[in-house]
Amino acid sequence: MQVIAHRGFSSHFSQNTLKAFEQALLCNVHAIELDIHQVENEFVVFHDFNLQKLTGKLGRIDHISLRELAQCRVMKQDKIPLLCEVLALVGEKALVNIEIKSLISASDFCDYLIPLIEKHKNKIALSSFNHPLLKECQAKLSSVKGIKYGALIAHLPLNYATYANDMTVDVAAIDCESVNQTFVDDAHNKGLAVWSYTVNDLATLKQLHSMGVDAIFTDNPKWALEEIILLN
Repeated sequence: MQVIAHRGFSSHFSQNTLKAFEQALLCNVHAIELDIHQVENEFVVFHDFNLQKLTGKLGRIDHISLRELAQCRVMKQDKIPLLCEVLALVGEKALVNIEIKSLISASDFCDYLIPLIEKHKNKIALSSFNHPLLKECQAKLSSVKGIKYGALIAHLPLNYATYANDMTVDVAAIDCESVNQTFVDDAHNKGLAVWSYTVNDLATLKQLHSMGVDAIFTDNPKWALEEIILLN
């Protein structure tokens, strides 16, 4: 079972910040997960659509200028990073799972991503709850080898992992409270990996490990890596 640092080492450091990603990499995680929004011609690493909870600034992230965003601080301390900064930081050290929250243009995003992957030798997975947007990116990046695609869901479908198989993605990514053995077996029979979010307690970790879930997202990657060693 692999460990994906959910928004970095977010149990101990401000989520989706360079500090959280640096600390996750020190744990030798298999992957880090981050969220992106397009703001003007840039791609910023931030989870929420609304800025107030994390920065205290009123308004939506898609209604703000880059200049204004540069003045915001996560939890009054950390600046909101750009995707290019995170990819430069990570390089080849771990896979980067980019969850796409909002884009103005899928073409802009793909044109932005390709030279960064080439420059920093990044291993990339793209995921989203927005399946049409994910498929649009997948089509535009079809010539780029090695990118994985994960279709996120927060429920257990009637047809289990068929939704991901029909999308021709690599990963069926599912809420840890929804996944069950039948889903995992169905995904594996279809040649799909199962990634499950967000696992922060031992009972859930043990349950998913016993099911054969391939990777978990966790806010505390150090804890998860230590526990998985004991389970193996």
